[in-house]
Amino acid sequence: MKVLYDVTALLNPHITGVGMYTRNLYRGLRGLGIDVNPIYMGKGKVQNIEAHLNTTPKVFRSMFMPKNSVIHGTDVNMISDSPKFKKVITVHDMS
Repeated sequence: MKVLYDVTALLNPHITGVGMYTRNLYRGLRGLGIDVNPIYMGKGKVQNIEAHLNTTPKVFRSMFMPKNSVIHGTDVNMISDSPKFKKVITVHDMS
C-alpha cells in the first residue's frame, strides 16, 4: 500500500501554516521509511514543490491510483464519493 500525499500547499514559495505542516509531515513519514508518493492537484508551479521536498510530485489522477491506496491531504477537494481509495483529511484550526 502506498500513501499518496497531497503537497499542493507547497506551491507557495513562502510557505507558512498548512504548507509548513505538509512539508514536515512528508519528511517525517519518509524518515520512518513509509512509501510516500507526493501528489498535487491541478496546474501550478511544480518547481516550488520540488524545492521544498527535493523530489518530483505527480499530478493527482484518481483513476490511475492503485487499489487500496491511502491519500492524505489538507484539501477538502479530495473528498469524493469514490470507494476506490481511503482518504485521510487533516483539519487545521487556524484561528
